[in-house]
Amino acid sequence: PLNSHVIRAVVRTRPSPAQPLVDCPGGPPTAPNAQQSKLNACCPDALPEFSERLPLPELVAFACHHLPLSSKSSKNDAHHGTDGSRFGTADKEAEGELLGRHQPAPFEEQLRVSKGISKLRPGNMPISEVPCQLADEVNEAKESSLCQEGRIYEYTSAANPAMKNIPVMFHPAEQHQSGPTRVIPFDLSKNIGVPYPASSPNLMASFLRICKGEQLGTTARATSQAFYVITGKGCSQSESHGSIPWAMGDMVVLPRCPSEVQHTSDASVDSALYWVTDEPLLRYLGVSPTEEIFKPTVIRREQMLREVERISHEEGSEHRNRMGILLGTRATEGPSCAPYFPMRKPFSPGGAAAEAGAEVEGKAEEEVEGSGTLTLTPTLWSLLNVLPAHDHQQPHRHNSVALDLAVYAAPSGGVYTLMGPELDETGTRVKDPIRCDWATGAVFLTPPGWWHSHHNESDEKAWVLPMQDAGLFTYQRTLDIRFAPAMAEATPVAVQPKGAAADEIAAGKATVALNADGVVAEPSEVPVELETCG
Repeated sequence: PLNSHVIRAVVRTRPSPAQPLVDCPGGPPTAPNAQQSKLNACCPDALPEFSERLPLPELVAFACHHLPLSSKSSKNDAHHGTDGSRFGTADKEAEGELLGRHQPAPFEEQLRVSKGISKLRPGNMPISEVPCQLADEVNEAKESSLCQEGRIYEYTSAANPAMKNIPVMFHPAEQHQSGPTRVIPFDLSKNIGVPYPASSPNLMASFLRICKGEQLGTTARATSQAFYVITGKGCSQSESHGSIPWAMGDMVVLPRCPSEVQHTSDASVDSALYWVTDEPLLRYLGVSPTEEIFKPTVIRREQMLREVERISHEEGSEHRNRMGILLGTRATEGPSCAPYFPMRKPFSPGGAAAEAGAEVEGKAEEEVEGSGTLTLTPTLWSLLNVLPAHDHQQPHRHNSVALDLAVYAAPSGGVYTLMGPELDETGTRVKDPIRCDWATGAVFLTPPGWWHSHHNESDEKAWVLPMQDAGLFTYQRTLDIRFAPAMAEATPVAVQPKGAAADEIAAGKATVALNADGVVAEPSEVPVELETCG
């Protein structure tokens, strides 16, 4: 069982005693001799462990440790006798080399360790085929440093770990309607348990207030930045992307921008912008963007409103779950958007002259299809949604977090969102919902996976612009957006949360709190109003 002929061939047959044993291949099988008998008798208990051929170094080490080697030296040291009984000085040197390299510890201890390892191998793989480190190959200090960072968890208890829930929060419009020029972060890092500013695990949202004629600089370690103009007019200037003018209702989208962006408000009016980036995602991953994954983009207010008006007159539009338009860029377009935005055409630096047939130096850019996610950027997602007067929109849910900006709601009130983790028994309404009332220019957060419906009891249209990390979820095929069935007419829903939702709030699983000016109050320090988020 020991494949003794291999060991014998390695030990007895080599061109020169000076050649290391490990460099010598095994010879053909030969008949057993006295030396074989000695080998078989040296460690009878260990032999069954070698039912499969071991790697050559282990065989050599085994042989050198257990075969008696002669201390005599003679002129014939350059070769061995045919009976395998003569070993010279070179053999002892080779033995020392092998023992020093492969066996500092007793062989029986090495074998004992191998027995333990042999029990941990895939299927019926022979131990000889399982690569493993020997004890003398391990740097104990390095091994300790590496292994102390590892953790092991039982699967069923750790597959769905307990993490802080994403809270329902409200970022009031009053913060950007007065005061000095400043950035007003919607920072929920304490609530969601991260060591850097964040409004959700992947996104950071802020208001920018810029007084008349003043400037405000912003920087972000992000692949995507979106600036929606709540009010006012002005421009944004950067070394990376030049000057981009904007006015109320415009959406400005910037890719990687290592330089600071200077936002300047027109001298005639104060300005407020809704600024959303994917910086928390990059901070979590410990990375910085190295390339622009889309081009600077502006979607004007007039473009958006014109398209919303068009689709609102389409047949069956009154039964849609949402009445709105998704905002996108060329980098995310695909074949499915062709009815609205044809695929991009080859670009030539000659512009109209080249299209007319004039020869232009340089090669036209090849037509490149986008990612097909139809989202604002590869990470960001945005919708401009209109809610008609005296109407409602049925619940839907998705795995992305929504940071909803109420673009406009009637000052008289009556426009609100109902949200909760479940639908009721009819499957058409949110069960025991939390109510968030809209206010023009305010933001509220919808947690991931929560059902939410929009309601407008006022006499005016209401508009909302959610910003989400759904670009990333869509690309990963994990958005999982679901729509509740339509109802013939709106059914009144109680505003006061009851049952499971009320218990969840009391238990701290759902937090409804007011975000102060750049400071997040701890939930225990904020009176919770169940009727509204503010």
